[in-house]
Amino acid sequence: MQWLISTLEPETVDGPILTEELLQDGIMREITDHLPWFKKTRQMDVILAGHLIHIIRSGYEREFVLRGMEGLDIPRELAERFLHVLEERGCCRFGEGRYFYTSAQFVSCLGKRTTVQSCSGNKVIVSNTLAECLKLLRGAMPRENYQQVLTEYLGKKEYAEQACQTLAHQGLLMSCDSTQTSVSDYGAQRWNLELTHEGELLSDEVWEERLNFLVEAFQGSYFQSRNYFFCTPVRLCGDLGTVTRAGNAQYFWDLSFKLQRFAKQVAINLRADHSSAYKQLQELRLQSPAFFDWGLTFDLQQQGDELLQELLVEIKNGQFSHVIEVRVLLGDEWPASLELLSQYVRLKLSSSGGLKIPPVEEMSPVFRHVVEQSLKPHCGREGCGAGLSLYVDGRGDVYSCSLAGGVALGHIEDGPPTIEQRRRSLRRDRTGACRFGANPGTDAKETWVATGTHPDFICP
Repeated sequence: MQWLISTLEPETVDGPILTEELLQDGIMREITDHLPWFKKTRQMDVILAGHLIHIIRSGYEREFVLRGMEGLDIPRELAERFLHVLEERGCCRFGEGRYFYTSAQFVSCLGKRTTVQSCSGNKVIVSNTLAECLKLLRGAMPRENYQQVLTEYLGKKEYAEQACQTLAHQGLLMSCDSTQTSVSDYGAQRWNLELTHEGELLSDEVWEERLNFLVEAFQGSYFQSRNYFFCTPVRLCGDLGTVTRAGNAQYFWDLSFKLQRFAKQVAINLRADHSSAYKQLQELRLQSPAFFDWGLTFDLQQQGDELLQELLVEIKNGQFSHVIEVRVLLGDEWPASLELLSQYVRLKLSSSGGLKIPPVEEMSPVFRHVVEQSLKPHCGREGCGAGLSLYVDGRGDVYSCSLAGGVALGHIEDGPPTIEQRRRSLRRDRTGACRFGANPGTDAKETWVATGTHPDFICP
């Protein structure tokens, strides 16, 4: 088997091969010329490249890449030629990596089959035997060690080789030279903007500064400049009490018109420390435009299970028909009511490094998926890690994360190019994950913590 290995970052896990420079240089032109006539629409090169970015990454097996391209109506001969061009340009090579790894997530088990979600986002149904083979692979293992473990489990070396080939062709088994995560990306995936400053909602003048900054920041990237995003690019933050005291429905109607140039929908996640906040947020949602997707953040590091119990009572008594996203910040204790809460809300989890997680085998399939999505080592997936979800506070200062402990990257007055240079430097230094409990505004050298491939918590 031949594995796709990046030559730009030869020792990275799941690193992107298609770069900004290649896309701007028209590398997609030949593929788009060979597409069926009904697919030659406006910005098709951008849309197609957006799909290929998740397929053409270091670690995938060659056959999986080719099958993925064929699924996008790209003939195999053209796909082979495209990969050859990437090799000629020195972007990648095909070979044998030193390690096997997987970031597959087990979604559900139905009889003799198990549904598995690969790190490319695709859900694959495999036999229970193959699912067990994947479970034997924890983190990154030398290829020889994993094949030996498989041989012991399956009984024959031929069976082990066949299992590896089947998993690789489905994109569930990957190979790399090192466990180091990728530094390359396509700019900040999300900008988190604080709604308030000194107890007041931001004024129109302040918002104009924010909007001008975002326009310039998005124009610095191939995809963002064409208004094609991989995730919701803007999320608003703030304290729920401050927002409800200072705001009204008209404020959010006006704000929706200002932000519509960036996305079809903008998320708003507000911080709260009491269970009645769930009802307050539902009332605020009904008064505001559907353009916003409302959510809450609860800090359970101190109150723990008590707040969750009160929140569950509030949800059950309120009989709300709209499901809201609820993010909980966990300390060292695992609240017993988390699984029950996941039945009523879109639950997201962030945690400090000291959290003791119960065995996933004891969880329901749905809750297990939530836990694995939020708390498992992320193996460098896009959207996780330092500097991919930047935060702008009420003063205009920029941090590497919206949670406490973000590394200071400057002020919006410094300009997007300067902020982007510092963001990439942060990712390249491999020390930039945010530390739970540190306070934004402290010296950057004091808050940078070496984390390798396993950050202290998953950035939201």
